[in-house]
Amino acid sequence: MSGLAGQTEISPPPPVTAPQPEPPARATQWRRTAAVHLAMVVAALLAIAYTSLSRPAADQPGGGVFWVWIALVPCYFAACLWHGWARATADRLRTRLVVTQALHWLAFLVAMYVVLTPAVRGVLNDNAAGLMLLSLLAMGTFVAGVHAWSAMICATGVLLALAIPVIAWLDENVVLLLVVLILAALVGGVVLYYRRLRPAH
Repeated sequence: MSGLAGQTEISPPPPVTAPQPEPPARATQWRRTAAVHLAMVVAALLAIAYTSLSRPAADQPGGGVFWVWIALVPCYFAACLWHGWARATADRLRTRLVVTQALHWLAFLVAMYVVLTPAVRGVLNDNAAGLMLLSLLAMGTFVAGVHAWSAMICATGVLLALAIPVIAWLDENVVLLLVVLILAALVGGVVLYYRRLRPAH
């Protein structure tokens, strides 16, 4: 009976360990992607601001403006490759992606050079030249997103396009905007002043 009892003895189940949570790879990837696109938009806005405030030299197209916009091209080119590389699994598709993006952004460089030539800058003022360059960049970014099959790159192009009328409105209504900001600052100052006086009474 003792041997039988020993055979029917049930061993305790092994301890169940709680599964370790996987690292939030998707959230990290999303933050990295958002940071890349935010940097693209901020760089474009800084370029148009520099274009609107600069005065190009007469002996070269666009002066320093030309080099500012040239600096955007490798950044946008690298971002498009980064997005399209994971989707182009075959070597043939990756080669096609690199060649397509290189020719695409080379065409943007040529168009930008034409806009910044002294003949064209003599017709366009600084604000108009900046808006035209931003329009070219928005269209180029959207088309590059189509070639790279990236919805995020296309969305960046759409965002740049939506910024064009906003920037144009700010250029035309800068005085009105300054007046509104000054009035808002005065009202805010008066409110804070009376809030500080209220506990004293």
